Amino acid sequence: MNKIDALIILTEDLSSMNRQKQVDFLNFVLENFRKSFLYNYDLSEKLSLKISHENFSLEKFSVFVHRKNIFLILEEIEKSIYKLEKRSIRIKGSGRTDAGVHSLGQVIVFDTNSEYSLDVFVNALNHYLPEDISVKKSYIVRNDFDPRKHARSRVYRYVIQRSKTRSPFLKNRVLRLSEDLDIEIMSEGASLFLGIHDFTRFTTPEALRETTPIRNILRSEITPDGEFINYVVESNAFLMHQVRRMIGSLVDLGRHIMSLDDLAGMIDGRNEIVSNSLPPYGLYLDKVYYDGMFDDDVARDYSKVSMVTSDKGI
Repeated sequence: MNKIDALIILTEDLSSMNRQKQVDFLNFVLENFRKSFLYNYDLSEKLSLKISHENFSLEKFSVFVHRKNIFLILEEIEKSIYKLEKRSIRIKGSGRTDAGVHSLGQVIVFDTNSEYSLDVFVNALNHYLPEDISVKKSYIVRNDFDPRKHARSRVYRYVIQRSKTRSPFLKNRVLRLSEDLDIEIMSEGASLFLGIHDFTRFTTPEALRETTPIRNILRSEITPDGEFINYVVESNAFLMHQVRRMIGSLVDLGRHIMSLDDLAGMIDGRNEIVSNSLPPYGLYLDKVYYDGMFDDDVARDYSKVSMVTSDKGI
């Protein structure tokens, strides 16, 4: 039915029309009322996605920022959303990761006026996304949710495999070291990072031009697990290459080519030692924590949505 047909019907007695004509007219009125309402009122919603991705190909993936001529994870997500919603959007992440780093819980946000259900968003985006990126579960988030500003802390994990032979299944997912490491002294060294410190020796000159080197380390622990060593560190924010240099210094401790006093001097600025940076492929962004977000009480506000993903495991 078009507008001319509708005008003709308005001049007639609606009760005299046949059933199908009445239905067509009412559907036309409702649809045009809906379009007019959406045009005059902003009913957009903010969707927050928690995504996981493999990031071992430096040629294929880069950091969580927009740059020209580089294949980006954000761009892949934006393209998938475009395929679903047929509109271009820009999304915002909870922060950067070094090139080559994996993520199990990167958080992004974007606005949408879509009527799709949460399940449809999860399934459809996973259908369009490459296998390296995954969306798993959906939540409701606050109306003013900002994934970067509202983050309470971020947790990274670096995985080392102690093995004299390589595993093809763990290529570019863990750092393999063939020599023995002193786990006890590495654990002692990890505890030295706790608290507020100047991490100038654990980042790059480029990073220091952008921000302060002062960071508050909330958790720093070495956990052996069979042939694997996990280094887990939590902070409100991290500098470029900081975690990779922190674990690099702990590995030097474990090899006995650095002492605890050397590490303490690096942290408090008593020496000029600069930490070595381990490769990015052993590093994972485990989780980004938010106050009152992504837990059971999050479903009180049904105007916003967030989606959570899981990793492929190692």
